[in-house]
Amino acid sequence: MDKSEHRQALPPGHQLNAYRLIEVLGVGGFGVTYLAHDATLERRVAIKEYLPNEFAMRDGAAVHPKSRSDREDFRWGLERFLDEARALARFRHPNLVRVVEYFEANNTAYIVMEYEEGEPLDRLLDSHGTLSEAQLRGVLLPIVDGLKQVHAAGYLHRDVKPSNVYVRRADETPVLLDFGAARQALGRRSKSLTAVASAGYSPPEQYESEGEQGPWTDIYALSALCYRAITGEAPIEAPRRLDRLARGRADPLPRLAETGPDGYSMSFLGAVDRGLRVVETERPPALDEWMALVDDALPKGARVGVATGALTVRGTGGVEQGRGHEQRSRGVRTGVGAAMVGAVLFVGGCGFNNFWPAPQTGPAPEKDSSGLPPGGTFAEDLRSGGVGPEMAVISAGGFRMGCLSNDGACDSDEKPVHEVTIARAFALSTREVTFSQWDACVAGGGCRGYRPEDEGWGRGDQPVINLNWEDAQSYVTWLSRETGESYRLPSEAEWEYAARAGTATKYSWGNEIGVNRANCNGCGSGWDDRQTAPAGSF
Repeated sequence: MDKSEHRQALPPGHQLNAYRLIEVLGVGGFGVTYLAHDATLERRVAIKEYLPNEFAMRDGAAVHPKSRSDREDFRWGLERFLDEARALARFRHPNLVRVVEYFEANNTAYIVMEYEEGEPLDRLLDSHGTLSEAQLRGVLLPIVDGLKQVHAAGYLHRDVKPSNVYVRRADETPVLLDFGAARQALGRRSKSLTAVASAGYSPPEQYESEGEQGPWTDIYALSALCYRAITGEAPIEAPRRLDRLARGRADPLPRLAETGPDGYSMSFLGAVDRGLRVVETERPPALDEWMALVDDALPKGARVGVATGALTVRGTGGVEQGRGHEQRSRGVRTGVGAAMVGAVLFVGGCGFNNFWPAPQTGPAPEKDSSGLPPGGTFAEDLRSGGVGPEMAVISAGGFRMGCLSNDGACDSDEKPVHEVTIARAFALSTREVTFSQWDACVAGGGCRGYRPEDEGWGRGDQPVINLNWEDAQSYVTWLSRETGESYRLPSEAEWEYAARAGTATKYSWGNEIGVNRANCNGCGSGWDDRQTAPAGSF
């Protein structure tokens, strides 16, 4: 049955609090997901409705248990659904779906999430086939970084699979959707519910009512996702594999390290094989340990990222994209929070069909949609008056990313040094975003109306401070709306590529900090260790 014709779903146009339903996005055994219009903030959202069709049904708009014997399971599952919403609302990560509200109505509950324009990874894999190691890392690492935050808070995802990884249309970055906590809880509670695992992606412990689940459970699913991206097929279901092993027969799932697909290092394949062990104690117990195996797969000098829009390997700093000094110069102050929105990226004509193009090597200068050559600058007119940030066109090309110093002063997250290709030209703001630019955003109805404190250092041309990642996102969203063009935060690779400008030294001007080249303790500037410097001072 077509999802839009699902008889249990509420009809288009139905009003839920401030949300008007537009269409059904998806239907599963535990609920319905709708696309809706938020009349308060004039935006689209996704709304997930609790409706476990195993023991509940709709009567008009309301949802009711099918029988008296189902009431306890329905109510218990409803509480777990709300627990899931509360847990998700705690997380603030660019690669995790963001919950904006949850509420009860119609005798059931709803989770309201930000709506992500894009495509699910499984559909993109169906269209593009398998991925290279570099491309797979570009999807995997941001998702793993988000899951680390989830695990650190004591939660699991429990349903990692390609259909729950969305690739945003705007910047081609991945976002992890649909946490399965309530689904799994119901499976343990109700003997009648058996469909609590995703075929090929769930480990054996998710098929067992008393299975011991932990970070290793999500590691299995991540490894299964990698297997699908490498081979084009999902792994064989875990119970079938476990049954074969219990009967003393060989595991029917071929080991990638033995089949050896072209273009993948054997150690990376081995890391995926290790994560797919059906015996949970044979898998790495935590994400950091599994990622150590994945990182060991990186041979010296290997290319690990291809920038297509913003689908670029960023290491594990996804939540801090667009943050940092040129080469992470130690002790250099760019202002508290200023670097979080210190540069905005303009992507002209960055079509979604450019997802995963063939990698390019070496410089490949091209013009962006503004028609300017590399090095040219421009500023877009704002609909509310004035102009946006000055942007400089950066040519396509490649560089060695990481700490190139041989003095032993590199941080662990600056290694290993690796080759990165920037496949398309882009434009980056030439200076930090200032208070005057931020205040113009607020005056124009953007930036969530937030006016950050300036700590007494002044506003105007001072870099805006006291912002978090969501604040920075609100600024580039406003810029995009004001100009009709596509602005976003730069990836870590794009930031470093532009700041290096072809250099291989510790700082963009050389290996010595020098005098009056930066604002830090002992840099010889007039603002040293005192306050932020006006934008464009260096």
